Amino acid sequence: MEQQRRDFIDHAFPTATGDVVVVACTPVDPMNWLFDQMGPYDALHVCVETPGGMVWWNALIHHKATGAEAAAGTPTMGELGLSTDTAIVSDLVRSDSVSHDRPLLLNAAAT
Repeated sequence: MEQQRRDFIDHAFPTATGDVVVVACTPVDPMNWLFDQMGPYDALHVCVETPGGMVWWNALIHHKATGAEAAAGTPTMGELGLSTDTAIVSDLVRSDSVSHDRPLLLNAAAT
């Protein structure tokens, strides 16, 4: 278990303060609720329990965040066909283009 924690911290995207933040949410939480918890240099790791009982997680990274260059080429909300005003977490989970290996890159309009 300790090695898993270390691996996560070593590969996680930090917030502007250098901390790694994980936000637990429900499938029906609005994406804007997550964006409201971010500043322009932040990254958040989102986790949610799926209907099958598995835990899904992914990173949301502002394009100005430390490490965002490592996320170059990752999708944005618009590229996934998701509206920043109406999308909920389950919309993101259902997206085939996003996984823990491909975080969601946010532009200034999303935060």
